[in-house]
Amino acid sequence: MERMHGFSLVEMLLTLALFTIVAGFSVLDLGRMIRVQRYHAVMKEVATHLALARAEARVRRLPVHACAANFKNNLDVQGCQSLAKMQAPYHWGEGVMVFYDKQGGRSDVYDSKELLTTAAIEPALNLQLTASQPMLTFNPDGMMRHALVVLEFSARQDAWCQRLTIYKTGLSSQRGCD
Repeated sequence: MERMHGFSLVEMLLTLALFTIVAGFSVLDLGRMIRVQRYHAVMKEVATHLALARAEARVRRLPVHACAANFKNNLDVQGCQSLAKMQAPYHWGEGVMVFYDKQGGRSDVYDSKELLTTAAIEPALNLQLTASQPMLTFNPDGMMRHALVVLEFSARQDAWCQRLTIYKTGLSSQRGCD
């Protein structure tokens, strides 16, 4: 009797089932990895906008502010969210708006035509942004009015959390939450 070489149908089906299970776990993890990369991108965008605010304050020799943006449904800027009556942490969930004080305008308040830039947080991303202050202000020398401001980015669905700390000098650092 001649012996057959190769795999039986049962062996091939078991191998295919095992491969399918492993691939399923990889796809689930891939979705999380993509979301985490998007979270990092938002955090870097906000950090870039804050660095721009500092640079603009020095160039314009005027105070430049960053606040919790208040957007319409079509992402038109309405101004800063009203956070003054709230307590820390302040929710900056829609994103960040950077503006400067025009000569003769109201100080520390957004007036028309003072907008420099915005960083919107996509609602579908479910990323929470909180800040230790209702507004950041960079003085004309590039120094911040507050000694320290902490922005915390968190996404509970992915157990992800990062902190962006901005120091009085205007420099910043990023690290994970404790």
